[in-house]
Amino acid sequence: PRRNISMLMRYDSLEHIDPILGNDSIYRLTSGFNIGLPGGSLLMINHELWQPRSGNDVDVVGIRWSVSL
Repeated sequence: PRRNISMLMRYDSLEHIDPILGNDSIYRLTSGFNIGLPGGSLLMINHELWQPRSGNDVDVVGIRWSVSL
């Protein structure tokens, strides 16, 4: 059976605005790929580089499985 494979690349940010705790933001660079599986499910494997404005960079590896019903 043939698999549907696609690549992913994304750059985004998360903004945290709090009048008590203060403001902060995280910039994320995500790359990975998606694999279409039989039955309409999707396997997603990616790496994210989180770059907080204050603090050290963090590497995050994600593996997700999505099922359509």
